[in-house]
Amino acid sequence: MTTVIDFIYKQKGSQQELFRMLHSFISEYENISSSIKWSLPFWTIKKTICYANPKKSGGAELVFWNGTELQKDFPLLELKGRQRMAGITYRTSDDIDFELLDQLIQKAIFFDEHYNPTWKKK
Repeated sequence: MTTVIDFIYKQKGSQQELFRMLHSFISEYENISSSIKWSLPFWTIKKTICYANPKKSGGAELVFWNGTELQKDFPLLELKGRQRMAGITYRTSDDIDFELLDQLIQKAIFFDEHYNPTWKKK
C-alpha cells in the first residue's frame, strides 16, 4: 500500500520539497489523516479537506473539497471548470504563504464539521 510519504519520495527535485512541506504543514492539524486515493495525497477528517495534484510543468495544486464555498472568502482559489472544488497552485515551496494556508485549512476544517451541502449535477 502506497502512503503519502512514498508518494512524496517519488517526486523529483523541488516538487518533492513542495509536497513534503505541504504534507508536514497539513498533517499538524488535529484529527487530520492522510492517504493516497486515485494516486494522489488526500487529507481528511470526517470528509476530504483537500488533496494535492502534481503539475506536469512542476509545482502542485492544492485543491480544497468545499472550494466553491471557500472561494467566497479566498478569491485566489481557482475553480478551473470544477463545480465543487477550487485550488491554489504553488510552483515551489517558497511560494507557500503559510499564514494564508492556515486560514484556508481552518475554514476547510470548519466546513468539514458544519457544512453539508446538497450537490446537484448539471
